[in-house]
Amino acid sequence: MITFIWISLATLTIWYSYVLIKDYIIHKNNLEPVSWLKTGLIGFVVNFFDVLGIGAFAPQTALLKFTKQTEDRVLPGTLNVANTLPVLIQAIIFITVIKVEPITLLLMLISAAAGAILGAGIVSKLPEQKIRLVMGVALLITAGFMLAGKMNWIQGGGTDIGLYNIKLVIAVAVNFVLGALMTAGIGLYAPCMALVFALGLSPQVA
Repeated sequence: MITFIWISLATLTIWYSYVLIKDYIIHKNNLEPVSWLKTGLIGFVVNFFDVLGIGAFAPQTALLKFTKQTEDRVLPGTLNVANTLPVLIQAIIFITVIKVEPITLLLMLISAAAGAILGAGIVSKLPEQKIRLVMGVALLITAGFMLAGKMNWIQGGGTDIGLYNIKLVIAVAVNFVLGALMTAGIGLYAPCMALVFALGLSPQVA
């Protein structure tokens, strides 16, 4: 199962790279006027910390807005498109070096993807003001999860490498919602890590 997931992710990485390059060539004359140096440095920094489990969306949102590199209306799409390749590579690396129960991994992956497919259709039709509101509320929720983890208000953790029975059902259901929120430019890492940690996964697996 893990080998199948690994091969699937590697295939998706190649396919996505092809689609992205093709799309860039077609639309290269209609791109936002941004600084390649600034956006490149932002991408490097946020994805470095992303590997540590901090998440890229929140700091990247702040840095892109602070440096005036993109408009709010395209921010959710920018975050998801820009971070897809780094996250696919991270996934391949972590699946190789961290032992995790395949069914837990696969079901949570599918639920987040399904939520994202649903969420993308909704977010793409929202006006800019509503996107700002959704992002603001969801970022506050994410900050709350991070604070709760640092203050040890969320109890959990252990040595489990997978979730079972009702815990797995809860994780899959919540991850569907988190996947939908991801299309609004809200990172999945912090709330998902807090969720599975609270349900008993070991910190490393989480």
